[in-house]
Amino acid sequence: MTFLFALIRALHFGALMVAFGGNAYLALIRKLPDARPRDSRLRVLFCSAALVAFLTALAALCLTAGLMSGDWHAAYDRQAVFAVVTATAYGHVFLARLPVLIALVLSSTLMKRPFAPLNAMLACASLAMLALTSHAAASDAGPSLMAANDALHLLCAGFWIGGLTVLALTVVERRPGLLGALGVFSLWGTYAVFLLIVAGTVNALGILHGPFAGLSRTYLTVLTAKIFLATLMIALALANRFRLTPAIHAGDPDGTGMLRWSVATELTVGAVVVFLAALLGLLPYGAPA
Repeated sequence: MTFLFALIRALHFGALMVAFGGNAYLALIRKLPDARPRDSRLRVLFCSAALVAFLTALAALCLTAGLMSGDWHAAYDRQAVFAVVTATAYGHVFLARLPVLIALVLSSTLMKRPFAPLNAMLACASLAMLALTSHAAASDAGPSLMAANDALHLLCAGFWIGGLTVLALTVVERRPGLLGALGVFSLWGTYAVFLLIVAGTVNALGILHGPFAGLSRTYLTVLTAKIFLATLMIALALANRFRLTPAIHAGDPDGTGMLRWSVATELTVGAVVVFLAALLGLLPYGAPA
């Protein structure tokens, strides 16, 4: 059941990252119409992301009731779910996020052409509020500051993964403005990766604060795997920035094919990192080894 809960959380995180990062990236390339993927594909992408984010938020609420009660059957108990909504910080954050998620679904599904600025702001708000119930926010190292730092971490990861998803569509469609789109993503992606590293380091230090021997071996193993894969993603991003992008600008005939492979690999590794991050949120990091 824990694996299912982690999968649902990962789908929720990933959907919001696509909605936020994808729309934010679209807003950045608004002056490059030849770089923009077809509206029909963008609409499918963002409608799907918004609906998945909404449905997985409801599913996560039910599973949280089971987790908190110690009995997974409580996930189907309306009274247990209602108690989580009304009597816990998680429930209060859920109530604050619910209208934002509904607005994101309506904005994404009712408009034929994605309105990137609005969708990005709605997804940004919903994604950032997840930090209020994270392990980092529950740490002893300044809960409010750690929650703000975790929100920054989520948003930077969201821009990276969501923007990369839209860039992948541009690559697949072989849009004539690919070079311009790649230049914008390389520039802003570099900023996002830098802030992601800083915020991730602060998060790890805050969570791992305390005697090392008191940490869960399982938590440390999953955290190590996440850090390793995140480092691999950063290496791929740097290779794109400093090798593939110049090669494509120089007219290398193999450059676009290598970029396609690199983007696909980066998104695959990113999906695993998001799952591990979702799983970490369910593990008791302070349990004895």
